[in-house]
Amino acid sequence: MPKKIRIRRQTYKRKNPADFVRVDFGVVVTNLLVDLALNLARAFIPDFDAFFRQQMREQRNPVAWRKTLGLENENPTRRRVLERFRELARQHHPDHGGDHRKFVALVAARDAALAELSA
Repeated sequence: MPKKIRIRRQTYKRKNPADFVRVDFGVVVTNLLVDLALNLARAFIPDFDAFFRQQMREQRNPVAWRKTLGLENENPTRRRVLERFRELARQHHPDHGGDHRKFVALVAARDAALAELSA
């Protein structure tokens, strides 16, 4: 007796409306927090944007960022720059009683150092 061939009928799954909208809430929350922090800084710190741009211009000089990070007498690597930035950031972060202007200078120095070392 020949075997019967079973044909399986294809089933269609209903689409979940939630599948059409995929949102990464971590990214959304992070963007909202960054926007909030920038808006608060602009509201409470006079000339926040101008001061940050000025620091970025000043820190492009290799001597300036080395002096700001305290790395004048050594040939720093990327890792050493980040370590030194974290040490100084703990001391000068505004949330921990530090000076905001000093912290902005540190951030600008770190960015300039990393840009120079990666070039």
